[in-house]
Amino acid sequence: MRNLPDSFEALLDMPYRWPKKGDRLQRKTKDWETGVDFSDDGISRHVHIWHGYMSAGDALVEEYRRNPHQRHFLIYPILFMYRHAIELAIKWILTMYGGYATKDIVSHDLSELWKLCWEVIDVAGDGDGSTDIVEPIIKQMHDVDKSALAFRYGFDKNAKPPTLPKGVYDPQNIRDVMTGVGHFFDGTDGMLDHLSCAGPQTQAACARDRDLHGPKPPEHGDAGSGPKGLEPVPPGPKRRRTRLTPSPTLGQNLFPYFPDRPAR
Repeated sequence: MRNLPDSFEALLDMPYRWPKKGDRLQRKTKDWETGVDFSDDGISRHVHIWHGYMSAGDALVEEYRRNPHQRHFLIYPILFMYRHAIELAIKWILTMYGGYATKDIVSHDLSELWKLCWEVIDVAGDGDGSTDIVEPIIKQMHDVDKSALAFRYGFDKNAKPPTLPKGVYDPQNIRDVMTGVGHFFDGTDGMLDHLSCAGPQTQAACARDRDLHGPKPPEHGDAGSGPKGLEPVPPGPKRRRTRLTPSPTLGQNLFPYFPDRPAR
């Protein structure tokens, strides 16, 4: 993040970095306390990227608080970081607990991905109705950016600027709402992981185990009937619901509009 001067005199004394001969992005270091490496394990890497994007969104909002004059530049990467974190969280649930292969969920369509994710969570059971609270937030993010392009480019594939919400919005509210969404996915991951490790398991967890690790070895010496304790839990009664229909009474609004403040 650029450290902008707070006075004209400081601006004149500000060092100006220019490319130098020998510059390389990937320069190795022996400092294990500050240096970084890349995980070779795909599961670990997915988690690092998922939480990294969420943390990057938080860090950019914090930078906006320190330098409010940067807000018109930072809002786009802030929203892209959070949107991509949502996508990664959903895909984590689908691959780890839903039995989906990565090649089956390459889409960036949050609406379709969430429908699949909801089915996985619904099999396990949602005791506190959190999915109904998170759903309109995900819908709102999807409606703003349906293809993960609106916050990355000034023009779409038709050379037109993507349509974004009108008005003035609060980045700190966005971080607050996304913190709750992040906790929802962390908690959901913990719940599904717990169910997948304790029998009887859900159908989604069983499919995850088969796809990622192959069939489990027979237990209790029963080589003919397969592993015990893997019978699926019967799903509860189906709820009538309208997919991805936002409700003003559920949760918070990701983009609360300030009507008394003039748009820039």
